[in-house]
Amino acid sequence: MSKDKFKSSHEIYNLAEHLMNLYEQAYEEIKPDVFYIINKNVKNVRYIEDVLDRIFEIPTDKSYELFIMLCNYYATFDMDAAKFYLDSWDMLYGEDKPKVKKKDHK
Repeated sequence: MSKDKFKSSHEIYNLAEHLMNLYEQAYEEIKPDVFYIINKNVKNVRYIEDVLDRIFEIPTDKSYELFIMLCNYYATFDMDAAKFYLDSWDMLYGEDKPKVKKKDHK
């Protein structure tokens, strides 16, 4: 990339703001899928993993919350797969390894 690509801090700020707007738009598009899967008790692994993969492309705190919600749900019927996704987030974004919240199963 050329040094002349960004001529001012204002241009860099505008680019960052545009990127954050894109992340917000992506979040709003994926959010209904997460709630649909959880509320309808969807067990289609391919669909769930597609949604998790799409969330990986949105590195924000809000998307991380959706990610944890969906991993918690996924863990109710496939703990190993949910753990794989949690570990993958940790590897990709370097966050402390998130914990799957335990739910009372009576």
